[in-house]
Amino acid sequence: MKIAIIGAMQKEIDYLLAHLENRCETKRLKHVFYEGNFAGKELVIVKSGIGKVASGILFSALVNSYPDLDLVINIGVSGGVVGKVASGEVVVAGSVAYGDVDVRVGGDYSYGQIPDCPAFFPSQAEIITGLKLSLPYKEGIILSGDRFYSDQEEVAAIIENHYPNKEVLALDMESAAFGQSAWFYDIPFIAIRAISDLIGRKSQYQEYCDYLETACINSNLFLLEVLKHLN
Repeated sequence: MKIAIIGAMQKEIDYLLAHLENRCETKRLKHVFYEGNFAGKELVIVKSGIGKVASGILFSALVNSYPDLDLVINIGVSGGVVGKVASGEVVVAGSVAYGDVDVRVGGDYSYGQIPDCPAFFPSQAEIITGLKLSLPYKEGIILSGDRFYSDQEEVAAIIENHYPNKEVLALDMESAAFGQSAWFYDIPFIAIRAISDLIGRKSQYQEYCDYLETACINSNLFLLEVLKHLN
């Protein structure tokens, strides 16, 4: 099984890289692809850069460089929805969507929907659900936008007005873009994020700075556990 693992920041993949066997590096333009093995899986680990555009660029470069991928996993950190998750918790997306897209004036689209695309992009959490893992996690929806979400009332309004009755647990800047890219290329995809901060708390940015490394490691530890059990 050949699996690509993507983190937006170097910190989000460093712990994984330390566990990569037979490691080698290939640089293509601005991307460094780390190849190696873990738990009998052939891995390609790469940093995408932050944001939706960087995510799409990387995904295209990835599938063109490695056309035989069986699965793509996005790992890293995200901001959590207050009352839904706690700092450090791992979230596995059941689907991903955009939190900052609105083209409803131009046609019969829902909020968050890109024209000619579904409103939600699949993240195959069922792959993980079937594994006997020792580490806990929550399954829900991750929304993405090109910003660091920090207004609790704004986020609550987005969820209440546009994603009611959906279990939105976290917001980040990449997952939906990776999900859209995986949907376009028809490659199985999973988004796994650990909560680094809770959106809207007065100390949110300091919390992010304080818990970033811990959240990165938590997401990496969870992924290593998944890889050990994945067939």
